[in-house]
Amino acid sequence: MKTYDKLKFEMDRLEAQMEEAKKRERAEALKKVKQLCKEFGFTAGMLQGVLAKGHNRSPKTFGVYWLESFIRPMPV
Repeated sequence: MKTYDKLKFEMDRLEAQMEEAKKRERAEALKKVKQLCKEFGFTAGMLQGVLAKGHNRSPKTFGVYWLESFIRPMPV
């Protein structure tokens, strides 16, 4: 059986790996968003307030929600 110290060390190491993976995935997602914005001609003004949580959808920004379907992974 592993000791508490060994388990704590493993947990800390895994948490650090999780944090690095999260940073890498966020960077990749941002890169994908930038690529799609460039491809479809979206501007920062079109996206303003739409990507932040808590904002209401309006007809003016509806096209951005169409863009979200490219960002979300498809179910397997």
